[in-house]
Amino acid sequence: MSTDSRTVGLRSPAAIYSCIIKNNSDAEVDVQVHFAGIEDHHAEVADIEIAQGEEERIDEKEFNHGESDGKCHKTVELVRVRKFDGSTIELKKPFDGVTSPKKDWIFEITNDSIKSVDPAKK
Repeated sequence: MSTDSRTVGLRSPAAIYSCIIKNNSDAEVDVQVHFAGIEDHHAEVADIEIAQGEEERIDEKEFNHGESDGKCHKTVELVRVRKFDGSTIELKKPFDGVTSPKKDWIFEITNDSIKSVDPAKK
C-alpha cells in the first residue's frame, strides 16, 4: 500500500512593497502610486513630481490590522502618470515579472508607456 506524501504549500504573493520611478520621458511628469491593504481604508496614494531624467524612490507603506502587534505591508496596485500635455498613462497590477514579494521594483516612464522592470535583470 502506498501513500501520497506530496504537500501543498502556499505561494508567496506577487506583490510590490516599494519602488523606484524613473522618468525617461521628454518632460517632467506627475506620478501617483496607489497602495492597497487588506481593507479599503488602508488605501494610500503617493503623489510626486519627477523631472525629466530623474528618479524617485517610493518607500514601503505599512498598516496595523486587527489586534495583531505585527505590521502588514501595503502593496502597489497602480502607477498613474500625468504628462505635461495633460494626458495620462497607467499601469495596473499584475505587473510584468513580479512573481513574489518585491522591494525597490523599477517602473520606467517613457513618452508613451510605463514599463515594469526587474531590478535584478537591469
